[in-house]
Amino acid sequence: MSDVKRLAPRNPKNLDYRITINYARVSSHDQKDDLARQIKVLESFSASNGWEFETISDLGSGLNYNKKGLKKLLKRIMKGDIGRLVLTHKDRLLRFGSELVFAMCEEFETEVV
Repeated sequence: MSDVKRLAPRNPKNLDYRITINYARVSSHDQKDDLARQIKVLESFSASNGWEFETISDLGSGLNYNKKGLKKLLKRIMKGDIGRLVLTHKDRLLRFGSELVFAMCEEFETEVV
């Protein structure tokens, strides 16, 4: 992982000023109501903590690693833009492999809530 840190540009901003990202995902169009509920819960939680936040959402399988929102999230973690990642549950990120993303978050000093 040290090679990734060396290659990826680091954001010199103080950790306290980095953005919080809420990430929500559902597998199918039939679950759009659940997606809206997840977003509402995440945004209410972040707002109640006084965090500056953005929300990224995806519609697609937890086994699909090629989702637009997930790719955007990973790029921003590696840039050092994200101070905090907020999820309703770890399987909303990925069905399998979320531990790899959490390890990346640790290396890039992104707190996972």
